[in-house]
Amino acid sequence: KWCFDSIEKGSAVAISSNGATKNKSALQAFLKGYHKMKEEITPSQILFVGRIPKELEKEQLIKIKSFSQILKERLGGG
Repeated sequence: KWCFDSIEKGSAVAISSNGATKNKSALQAFLKGYHKMKEEITPSQILFVGRIPKELEKEQLIKIKSFSQILKERLGGG
């Protein structure tokens, strides 16, 4: 009940999928929290750090590369 209490309704939020895609149960918990966050906060924008799960590919998200993604690109790994 208190998870989103300190976040102003309609504000921009930043979320991360780090650790949330390791297994099916972690992903399902992340997706459940994501949808609850949207319901409770109705954010104006969602800044998303990390890999976007396929279940959220059609969402309007502002993609932010994680440090590890940037480092991998700099070192020539993608």
